Amino acid sequence: MVPLERSLELSRRKGLRVWEPIPSSLLGLAFVRMGHVTEGLRLLEESVALSRDLGIRAYYPLWMLNLAEGYLAAGKLAQAVETAREALELAVAGGERGHEAYAHHLLGQITVHGDSPALDEALEHYETALRLAERLGMRPLVGWAHLGLRDAHTLAARRTDAETHGATGE
Repeated sequence: MVPLERSLELSRRKGLRVWEPIPSSLLGLAFVRMGHVTEGLRLLEESVALSRDLGIRAYYPLWMLNLAEGYLAAGKLAQAVETAREALELAVAGGERGHEAYAHHLLGQITVHGDSPALDEALEHYETALRLAERLGMRPLVGWAHLGLRDAHTLAARRTDAETHGATGE
């Protein structure tokens, strides 16, 4: 975390605004994943806003996906799904297949967290993420997709399918 904090501090101190979204988004995501959601979400929102304001398109879909993950962690499901869908559209339009795969995985996660989970939609997103991740050699995402499929099948009371994906994803 210290290198990211230092990178963000230096970017701000030296006025390197074009580089600031990188450490801001990565540090924000790290905070969110460590449970410091409020602080992380603030950094994630700043990184997306700054990228948008400066017209920076490099990694923009990823910064948006990080923000969507932050919204999910904060329980802001409507914002999470809207942000993840926009990121998916940008990734597809830009031919960013890895970010497209990650977007499908995140949309799967978001749809199973709602008050009334849309399990068929979640399964579709996880399966799409799995196919893309396998094709692209994104092994960690392959595992995460299997675990997401396990969770969705468990919620749908499809025990055999859940067990198959759980064993593959672990």
